[in-house]
Amino acid sequence: MGDLGLASAQAEHGSLLLRQLERMRAAEELTDVVLLAEGIPFTCHKVVLSAFSPYFQAMFTCGLKETRGGEVFLRDTPAQSLELLLDYMYRAELRLSDDNIQGVAAAAFLLHVDGAFRLCQNHMEACMDPSNCIGLYHWARDLGAAGLANCALRYLCQHFAQVCEEEEVLELDAQSLGDLLGSDDLNILQEEVVLELVLRWVERRRGDLQSEAQAVELIRRVRLELVDPQFLRKTRRRNPELLRDAECFGMIDAALQTPGLCEASAAPRPALRYGMETTDLLLCLGGVDKEGVPARRGGLADLSFCFDPHGRKTYFIPSPLRVCGGMGQITAGAVTRDNNIVVAIEGEDQHRSKRVDIYRYDQSEKNTCHCTVSLKERLYVLGGWTPQHQPDDEPDKLSNRVFRFDPGKDRWTECARMKYSRYRCGTAVLNGEMYILGGIGCDGDTVLALLQTNASNVGAVHGKLYLCGYYKGAGRHEIITKEILKMDPADNVWTVVERRAALHDSYDVCLVVNLNPRDLFTP
Repeated sequence: MGDLGLASAQAEHGSLLLRQLERMRAAEELTDVVLLAEGIPFTCHKVVLSAFSPYFQAMFTCGLKETRGGEVFLRDTPAQSLELLLDYMYRAELRLSDDNIQGVAAAAFLLHVDGAFRLCQNHMEACMDPSNCIGLYHWARDLGAAGLANCALRYLCQHFAQVCEEEEVLELDAQSLGDLLGSDDLNILQEEVVLELVLRWVERRRGDLQSEAQAVELIRRVRLELVDPQFLRKTRRRNPELLRDAECFGMIDAALQTPGLCEASAAPRPALRYGMETTDLLLCLGGVDKEGVPARRGGLADLSFCFDPHGRKTYFIPSPLRVCGGMGQITAGAVTRDNNIVVAIEGEDQHRSKRVDIYRYDQSEKNTCHCTVSLKERLYVLGGWTPQHQPDDEPDKLSNRVFRFDPGKDRWTECARMKYSRYRCGTAVLNGEMYILGGIGCDGDTVLALLQTNASNVGAVHGKLYLCGYYKGAGRHEIITKEILKMDPADNVWTVVERRAALHDSYDVCLVVNLNPRDLFTP
């Protein structure tokens, strides 16, 4: 019997066993224990309960006196939840809804029916949103379900800006809210979000002397030095209760004086929240060795290089080449509006036949070695060269044409042509304008400083243009110069910001992506 036939026979065998066990339970055949929940009896088989629950296995094998009479009282288990768990054991089904999920999950957790609890956890995680994640976190924490509690806490921190808009967060007691506000992992861009939340919490309890006294501790959780001074002054004027408390007044006054102090005398600034560290990074994808062969697994071949132009720091993320065992080559990439990274990988099958799975829009003119850029919801294709049917009779033709694609209308339109024909160049968008850098076929001076190199790895970050590695010849696999150059268009001067960058021997794709250094690898 082949593997497929064996698997089919095993599946049929398991289905038959389940059907027979369910039939025997319904007919009370060979049942040897009765579970009582809320006074309702459920006749069962000890062996089935023990197979799905270490709790019941220990109960029936250790000779507990509670089991000697043939009845087991489950005082903390609702009858409806127990019935659903027994359906899971005998029928391999678990009917979950928003009304019964917490009861079933609690019963499954307490009775150690791990498979059922995993299904409950998956259901809760799928239904998690900013309006219920706080309640789910505290419920799971109190239950002792650490995995679910940690998942809810991660979701809460990641979506904290949206959570602050919900009423549920205002219902927290001062201790719980203070613990939450003390976290470094809150995904917020500005500390003003935390301050406004505290003020809303205090306003909701206006007149409650105990809550007003607790406001001091909550204000202490706000990293006031990170709040814009002008915003802080307005907040103090609009909330006179902050002035009545001497400690609150002192904390705010100290935060307002911090910007005016010299660096030596100023107190250390508090740690940034998670969202404040998210920034635009240059991400270089690809990698081939000196012979032009895609980089193999091992070492940095498994990682993609990231560079933070502002802090001049190097990071790494897992390379998408891992999915094809390091044997493919990244030929194109893009960053979506939702900050998702999409790449096209050219791979080879066992017969060394190359294959690239990528959707292509129809375009009337064939073009290759061109560059693409997105601007104002439109896709632009610039330059390149046009392959000829008889290259010996007619040389390859360089192109200075520019095409624009409108995804909404599914239509290509030709735009005004570039002044010069070129290919293997780089493009970037900065301040609403397209910049074309380097390449082959550039005759004459350009508007920007002349970059006498092939520069397909270009990105714009924080108002500057960056070039990640470059090579001189026409071949794509020449060894690159592993430097990162920067230029401010206003200055029209290229400067080297990073030498001996952790690049591979060639990169064809450079993206600008918004990432958080905490989520990346460091050298």
